[in-house]
Amino acid sequence: MSFDIRTWPLFTEQQASSEPYGHTIRNMKLREFYTCGFVIYRCAYSDDDLWSRMIEKIRTETLERLDKCGRAELLGPLISWTVIEDREALDNASIKKVQERFLKWAEDVSDERDGPGAVKAAFMCPRYNFCVMIDQKCLDSLAAHEKEAAAVAAAGQQRLLRGNSLPVFVIFIRIEKPMPAWMLAEQASEQASWRLASTTLVDSSSQVQTDDTGEDQVEDGEDVDEEVFEDEDENEEWMYVETYLLMSMYETCHSPSSYWNYYVRQPQIYARGEVKWTGMAYP
Repeated sequence: MSFDIRTWPLFTEQQASSEPYGHTIRNMKLREFYTCGFVIYRCAYSDDDLWSRMIEKIRTETLERLDKCGRAELLGPLISWTVIEDREALDNASIKKVQERFLKWAEDVSDERDGPGAVKAAFMCPRYNFCVMIDQKCLDSLAAHEKEAAAVAAAGQQRLLRGNSLPVFVIFIRIEKPMPAWMLAEQASEQASWRLASTTLVDSSSQVQTDDTGEDQVEDGEDVDEEVFEDEDENEEWMYVETYLLMSMYETCHSPSSYWNYYVRQPQIYARGEVKWTGMAYP
């Protein structure tokens, strides 16, 4: 089969679920936006060499994973790890600050900046809903991993399998975006057409009825007081992810809600599950 994704057939949802990186391929073709990969924010500037090795590790591991499932030639050329470096603004930056900066980047999407199809792809595309942050803890995880690997090699032992070696991880961040203007306009147009064709329109989501006791009954869809959501933990908006799994997370997150199917709370690391790495202190 050709390695030009534009010539590939459009997978159905079912086919995409059974094909390696099938949802990435399907959504590229549906949206006609042929770029994948996350924006990466550099938030530690004490060691340029260590930083360079981290970025190279992400790139190398991604291509290795794609190659194992026969997708390197197809998707490799389409991956763009957009690295944002700004020592003054991002050195030791908080996760919230990176979220805010990434939200601005995502909202400023344009076909001119990002390539044809970017604007209409951005609302659901993982590239515009999730980003990667690399702080000093992440760089320290690479340094610890390299030190461990060197010690194993010096002892003449076989290289540790990934699950038995110290993990190298980054911070994986999600954002909430408002619906884009073009989508709101299309939605408004569809609703206007529907109203013209309908003789009556009852908005049941805003109705409150009274039962025999005189108590107000809340209909489905009405806003209710849910204090449990007022104190939502901001920590749930990010998690640690091992570097080799970033492209797998991209495939997973074409539906932004899928994030919650894989979320693990800090200090756990996806995909170490319940295994906590004690090589450093966590916040």
